[in-house]
Amino acid sequence: MIPVPSGLRIENIILYLRTKWSIVTIIFLINIFENLTGLVSMRQGAFVYIALSIVVVPALFLQHLAKKGVTNAPLTHVSLVLDLLTVLFVLYLHGGIQNSWLFMPMFIIFIAAYIFSFTAGLAYAMLAFLIVLAMGLLQYTRMIPHLPLFDLPEEHWRNVRYMADYFAGMFVLYFSCAFAVGALTKLAARRATRIDEYKENLQKCKDKETEVKEKIRLAKVEILVKNAELERIQVKAARQQLRLIDLKKEIDNLKRI
Repeated sequence: MIPVPSGLRIENIILYLRTKWSIVTIIFLINIFENLTGLVSMRQGAFVYIALSIVVVPALFLQHLAKKGVTNAPLTHVSLVLDLLTVLFVLYLHGGIQNSWLFMPMFIIFIAAYIFSFTAGLAYAMLAFLIVLAMGLLQYTRMIPHLPLFDLPEEHWRNVRYMADYFAGMFVLYFSCAFAVGALTKLAARRATRIDEYKENLQKCKDKETEVKEKIRLAKVEILVKNAELERIQVKAARQQLRLIDLKKEIDNLKRI
């Protein structure tokens, strides 16, 4: 079962959708070109158009939710799985195991590992590899028809050792992508966590600094108040001293009389 994360970032969904629209557009244009040049039949091209129409549906829903700032992990997984199936189906229509573009699922594995988790990337890598393996074995045993590409001979991909080496290469490619992206994503997440901790500590220091400054300000105000009070006391004392002097003078005058 493909894991569903607790917190799916809207930025990742938007990046995924932008990448998806770009790839869908490229496949659509390539299919038109191949139909016009006769590289593939119109029937094969029609299947590609149908497949592209299917993968567009969940993407439109995700686009609608993304505009509202909402993410939906199960729907995103459905969209990614449909993307993977569509890519492999299109590759099957264009030569199947004979097609040199069987590295394409790597991009979906990359996206899954990036926007979800390392485990999700491994799950998609395993799913992609199993589908490619099944497609190759079914074509090899002629249980499904082989649709040749560029009228190339079948001998090279019907060789058992070649097929084993080919599948081993796809296995390494898919899982290396999942491991690499997963490791980089974890590293980026750790650094983001450290940055958040630094920011939090910095904010605490700033709050402490603000608190200390406020205490200093209050202390200064208190000192000013006490200084003002002290000045009033000194003025009062000076006045009393003057009165004492005046009284002393009056007493001296009375003594003289």
